[in-house]
Amino acid sequence: MRKRILNPTLFDNEILGTIDPLHTILFEGLWCMADREGRLELRPQKIKARIFPYRNISVGDTDVITCSDNGQPLANQCNDMFVLLRNLELHRFICTYEVDFRQYIHIRSFKTEQHIHPHEARSILPAIPDVSGASCLRNAFVMTCVANVSECQCTSTSTSTSTYGPAPAGASESATPRCAPLRERKKRPPLPEPSADALSLADLLRERVLANYPSEVAGIPERWKKIRDEWARDIDLALTRDRRPPQWIRSAIEFGCAHTFWKKNIRSGRGLRKHYGAIVAEDLFVVETEEKHHAK
Repeated sequence: MRKRILNPTLFDNEILGTIDPLHTILFEGLWCMADREGRLELRPQKIKARIFPYRNISVGDTDVITCSDNGQPLANQCNDMFVLLRNLELHRFICTYEVDFRQYIHIRSFKTEQHIHPHEARSILPAIPDVSGASCLRNAFVMTCVANVSECQCTSTSTSTSTYGPAPAGASESATPRCAPLRERKKRPPLPEPSADALSLADLLRERVLANYPSEVAGIPERWKKIRDEWARDIDLALTRDRRPPQWIRSAIEFGCAHTFWKKNIRSGRGLRKHYGAIVAEDLFVVETEEKHHAK
């Protein structure tokens, strides 16, 4: 069991406010049992032992939702814990799905209602499968499975103002949600090719860096091609975006790689661009000091 946040709007929900209060307790308990993705195994006996360890669950006839397959009350087919979970699913507070012949529960509004601790362990339970590869379960408990809620918006033929999963009163298995088509992910545009000046400056920087640090990764021929492009792109940004003259960058490389301090900080194109201003300022200061000394 984990610590979770209790949203006060839970008590304003019209569905949970009119059915048996055990549904509210169960829904809050599922929050504590779920992992950081809002998933847990569909094991009613374990859920009952963790959330209602000292209570004998008894659901009245008025709280039993009729199953549309055969018209028989669900209580005649499953125990009372199944009835509570079934009602939460039909009201769209949770959804159930199956992966590799094992059944799981997903809490629909989990990520919008909970703030997960950054150090909480990652989920080891499988996510909701896609519609194309999903196996929809239709037994005494499971209504349907839906697509991955992070990529697909599932809607039903009816709507509700509830923030904890819209569902009409008296929902049945015939109201199967339909899923909108998956959104196509935008592909990143290809990176621009570095200019000739940037490539030349990257080669100069590599030569000076290897003179100071022969064991650098840039000295490996197999990896230099990729590193060269990365360095050249950073130098290109200094040329185009920062508007640094190429001869000034060349002077910064020569001065920085010969300096006892700066040679440790400009071992890449990014480091050169980051410390360019300080290196040039110190270089000009040294030149100005030498000129004053010679003038005397």
